[in-house]
Parts: sequence; structure tokens; C-alpha cells
Amino acid sequence: MDGTAYDGPRRRESDGETGRLRIAVCAYLWNWGGSDIASIRIARLLQAQGHDVTLLVPDSGSLVEAMIPEGLETFRFGADNRFARLCGAFRLTAADRTPLLRVARKILHLCSGRRRYLPYDYAVRHLTGLPEREFDVVLDTEGYGHVNTALCARLACARRATWVHSVELDWMKGAYPYLRDFDRIYCVSETVRRGFDARYPELSDRTQVLYNPVDEAEIRDLALRPPTLYDPAGDGLLRIITVSRLSWEKNLGAVIDIATRLRARGLRFRWDILGDGEERETLRRRIAQEGLDDVCMLRGTTPNPFPYVRAADLYVQTSIREGYGLGVQEARILGVPCVVSDIAAFREQIRDGETGYLCADVDAFVERMAELAAHPERRRAMSERLGREPAVDDASQRRLLSFVNGEEHDER
Repeated sequence: MDGTAYDGPRRRESDGETGRLRIAVCAYLWNWGGSDIASIRIARLLQAQGHDVTLLVPDSGSLVEAMIPEGLETFRFGADNRFARLCGAFRLTAADRTPLLRVARKILHLCSGRRRYLPYDYAVRHLTGLPEREFDVVLDTEGYGHVNTALCARLACARRATWVHSVELDWMKGAYPYLRDFDRIYCVSETVRRGFDARYPELSDRTQVLYNPVDEAEIRDLALRPPTLYDPAGDGLLRIITVSRLSWEKNLGAVIDIATRLRARGLRFRWDILGDGEERETLRRRIAQEGLDDVCMLRGTTPNPFPYVRAADLYVQTSIREGYGLGVQEARILGVPCVVSDIAAFREQIRDGETGYLCADVDAFVERMAELAAHPERRRAMSERLGREPAVDDASQRRLLSFVNGEEHDER
């Protein structure tokens, strides 16, 4: 990456010599979040098509090495000074976030507009550790909110696309100046696409839905493998599971409220929470304060959550917002009834009363979960319905592959 100022996208002609394309996948990979997993699955999908895939990830935090498929070349890029790291939203220690640097970044932020975002412009000029090559295709699989989108707009390629995973579009303010340089703007659900098009109608002709790529056969195979994290057997308990990043938008405090009230009703259950994140310590303290240590278990992360999901009686997700909800999709594949918050992304996945329940508040969660605990035949009926309906939309993956291969495909 040279030191010149950002002046628009760098283009190259794709030679397509043998059909084997050079593709850069720019991801984040800080934990086992849904967008991280989806990014890796995209890379694997493209590898399986015979393409030469390079993974670009920031050097911040502890990269989960187990997420990276064998044979996938990976570059961990950084920046050559603290101010560039701050501008690019890399992780920094508190000592590195000096008042002077924060004020300087704030000035650049305030001087930015819809055509330029000066903090990212500065950060891109100071990135290090990037490959010195051109690509046929560049995919920014989760870059909004930090410098990845600006980087992908700068890399020389024939085609580029970005992938929006969140309904919270305030994250896009810094990325917006670069979006005009992308040929495709993928949205992880119809919910996200509708919100994006309403906010940025001038870009709506570039949007398409790209659902999380999921291999149903692989998930079912992984679900049959022996569990290694804990024994998922319930010993007569109602087995509840949540697989989630432990962050505020997942609203996991509601889990503790629900669990407290279920126990007050005399329900015998165990609630396993798989995942990690910044809310872990807060949740641990609340679980201890409520005396729920014997029923609410923070299990941490695992590369294979599927044996535990398969063994559960209920899958529960209390999120206040989701782009789509990968954990819910995977539970559906395994035939586990889902009790989830009544938000637009989950309405795309769950038929209320048929394959699960949509719940408006804690009261609704408590009532629906207690009902399903008392009526196992209703859980079985939901599971049977899930087994008969598709959980994966292959058409969106075909649209992605069509774009990667340079074929026109305007179906939305």
C-alpha cells in the first residue's frame, strides 16, 4: 500500500486466464461472532470453487486461529503509528488513546462529510503488512465501522463488494464515502436491505441480499461429533441453549431476568450460553448475584457448538437487533424449536406458533418457554415442521458466485 492520498478506487482488468481468480476477503475475526463465521464460510466457499483466496484481517486483539481454514493465506495488517491505529478503529490500550490523539481524530471526524471520511483516509495511507499484489475480486465481508471498507476501496481489483450485517446503519457513516466505489452492496437479510435502501436510495441499485452461507450437511455431521466442552445431557432438566456473542445488542441481561422467573415457577432447567465478548464479566456477576450459578452456565466459545444445540430442547435468542441471526438459522437446521425476540430479522426465520415463538418482552419469553416445557409434544411438532422447511437460501450464494465470476446478475 503506497502513501498517496485516497483518490478513488484502483481498477484492474481481470484476465480470467484459467477461471482461477485472485480474491481478497477482508474480515475482522475478533471472536466467534456471526459475521466472523460468515466471513470464513465465504472464504471456504470461494476456495471450493478453485479460486486463489487471500484473507486480510486487522492485527488487533487475538485472532481466533482455529477459524482459519487450512491452506488459506492470511495477512494480518496493522498501521505504522498510534494515530493511524486510532483513526482506523484498531484496538488500542487505554494508554495509547491519549487525549491529544482523541482530539485530533475528533477534528478529522468533524471535518469529514459524505464524500470523504478523513480518519479512514489517514489510516489507509499508513497501513502495513498488506500483500503487494492486485486482485480480480475484493470482498469486504464485515468492514463497516472501521478501516476495512476504505482499504477495500483502495485495493486494485476488477470487481469489489461489501457485505452489511447490521440493521444499525449509523455504523455506515464513516464507510459511506467509499460505498460508491463498490460494484455490489450485499445485505445479510431482506430486513437489512430494506433499511439500507431507505437510508441510501442513491445506492439501492447496487444492493442484493446475501444470506449467511451455511452447509446444512456439514452442520448435521458436526452435530453428531462427541461434545468436548461439557456434557449436554440434561438429566431430566429442560435444556435451553443460546449461542451468541456476549455484547449489549444481544440483550443477554434478559436471559437472567427470564431464568429468575422460570426458577420462581419451579421449572427445572439448565441454560447453557456459548460465546464470549465484552459483556461476559457483567453477566457473570449478575448470575452470581441472582444465585443462578447452578442453572445459567457461561460456557465460552467452541469451534463446534452443534452437538450442544442438537441436544437442546429450546434455542433462545433475546437480541434487540440482528442483521439475520446465524445462531437461529443453525438451530432451525438441527430442528430445535426457537423462542426469540420479536424483531424483523427473526420474523424472516420463525413462523410464530409453528416453528417457534416470537416474544415482545420478558413476560412473553417466560410464558412461552414455560408452555413448551409443560408440553413436549408441542416441541416435537415444531421440530418436525422445521425438518420439512428449508433453512438455507442457495439462490443468494449463486448470486455471489455470479458476481465473482464477472457475470451479470441483477436479480435482487
